[in-house]
Amino acid sequence: MSTAKQDVKKLLRNLPDNVSVEDIQSHLYVLDKIRRSLEDARVNGTLSQKQLESRFSRWLAEPNSMGESGTADLGKIARILKRVGKGNPPVVGDELPPEFAAKKKKRIR
Repeated sequence: MSTAKQDVKKLLRNLPDNVSVEDIQSHLYVLDKIRRSLEDARVNGTLSQKQLESRFSRWLAEPNSMGESGTADLGKIARILKRVGKGNPPVVGDELPPEFAAKKKKRIR
């Protein structure tokens, strides 16, 4: 695994010369999130596709803040997760339903 400094050097080499400071900050933020996520996966493991689908179905079945049940198409969510999980970017039509996007899991560090 490369060091953070090596990753930043590689990032800067690959960015165009006319890149803005804000763009560099954004790339560094994403790089940091990826590094942290990979470390978290290494330490805590990952979920299988079935486990992930099961968790999403439970979250969507819970009433939202308005007392309404989730109405998302679980098949659509599974297809999105499968495609994006293989490293493919989201495509038009992959927008998740509002009740899914509103669910935020609190993380303790």
